[in-house]
Amino acid sequence: MERVQLHKFIDLAKPVKVSPEPKAMSRRQFLAAATGVAAVSAMAPEAFARNFIDQYDPDGPIARYPNPDVMVLDKRFKYKLGNTPIVRLYRGTMWAEGPAWSGVGRYLTWSDIPNNEQLRWSEEDGHVSRQFRYPSNNSNGNFFDYQGRQVAMEHGTRRVARYTLTLQGEETITWPRGQILTERWHRRSEDGKTDAWFWLAPSMHYIPIKMRITRTSRGTLEVLLDSIRVDQDGDGEAEAGGANVAQESVVPNRTASDITYGMPGSAMAPIRAEDLHGQ
Repeated sequence: MERVQLHKFIDLAKPVKVSPEPKAMSRRQFLAAATGVAAVSAMAPEAFARNFIDQYDPDGPIARYPNPDVMVLDKRFKYKLGNTPIVRLYRGTMWAEGPAWSGVGRYLTWSDIPNNEQLRWSEEDGHVSRQFRYPSNNSNGNFFDYQGRQVAMEHGTRRVARYTLTLQGEETITWPRGQILTERWHRRSEDGKTDAWFWLAPSMHYIPIKMRITRTSRGTLEVLLDSIRVDQDGDGEAEAGGANVAQESVVPNRTASDITYGMPGSAMAPIRAEDLHGQ
């Protein structure tokens, strides 16, 4: 598209209009203005800072309807709801920006640029996952395209990145502890030579139950979750000996510190998840 630049011509022969000097403020006007500013500043913490629901403070003040902080800046927007509160979903980031809602995955993702990570809030149970994407190359400006793929602006690499991991559907996987419902995700490399599938378990905080990687030059590698070791409040370790125990690994203050995968139908020794990183 041809760029058109408009020029403004100034006639130097015409006299320049000089704005009149502002009138001096009288003492009475100054005191009235100062009193108004002081009154607004005094009521600001009560009138403005409390108009949201903080899930981290269940005993905090309630938000009244309609919320005065929900404002319409464009008059063409006519779908404002009067009974919608502002809810604080998470706190603890250094610089939170770029919120984007995934209608397919039913989750909210945003960026913490200084910590070089993206976070995710799940609508299913309200939990927040740190390092949803890490490192994120200091990304920001997230949004989802019409195919449901996330797009982000990466400050670190000075590029626009599109994450091509797509949801293909649900599938029940049989692993050493029984059967579990998973979501099957697929990703293909930019050169089209590598395909990867991940079966994630929503009931276990989306831990990969099964992974399959196919390369045109190296064949196919498939691994299945074998065991999970769970740390409980730093007081010891618990071995996930069954599906119910594995469910407990997602309880707050417990972390899965050691995840082991095995190759179905192979006598090869189990593989630790950290050894698969970057492979």
